[in-house]
Amino acid sequence: MHEIHRLEILERLKIGQEIPALKVPYGAAITSGVLQMEIVDEYIRRENSYKSFVAPDKVGDCLRIIMDNPWDKISAEIGQPAAELKSNLKRFVDLRNRIAHEADVNPAYAGIALWPIYSEDVSNSISFIRNIGLGISKAVNSNST
Repeated sequence: MHEIHRLEILERLKIGQEIPALKVPYGAAITSGVLQMEIVDEYIRRENSYKSFVAPDKVGDCLRIIMDNPWDKISAEIGQPAAELKSNLKRFVDLRNRIAHEADVNPAYAGIALWPIYSEDVSNSISFIRNIGLGISKAVNSNST
């Protein structure tokens, strides 16, 4: 998400396309050309360096700068209701966080048993994330004209 956000904004600036929700430092507003791009690029990198764009609301916030109703557009590209996509993404993020931050330990067993992780769950997760990524990419591309 960081790169999609950054690269799409830079491309739109390069071609002179308006980005109404973009907030940039004053230095970027009074310059142009390569210097403006460098200022905006550095600003986006710095502003987003500590942000995580994985939860549905955060993905929406990130994309809202370059498009209206991002989840509706992603949903249209994927062919699944937006609420369902967001709910599935939230479950995926919860699973990822459980694995990454709880070291797979199932607290119901006082730390002596691991959460079960099944290959089917992994395959489904990979497929889901791939579809979300493609849907986001298509929504951004169809909105950049």
